[in-house]
Amino acid sequence: VSKSTASSPPAEKEHSDVKCEEAKKEVDVRPRKSRRKGIPVRAPLK
Repeated sequence: VSKSTASSPPAEKEHSDVKCEEAKKEVDVRPRKSRRKGIPVRAPLK
């Protein structure tokens, strides 16, 4: 159970990173649309 719980957070973090990268690419392609949606142009990297 310990391993499973410890493995959960990192997996979620990875998904977040992927989403962040995808959002960054979209921002680069069309920053105006992203701004309208309210997506931060510069996402904080953790």
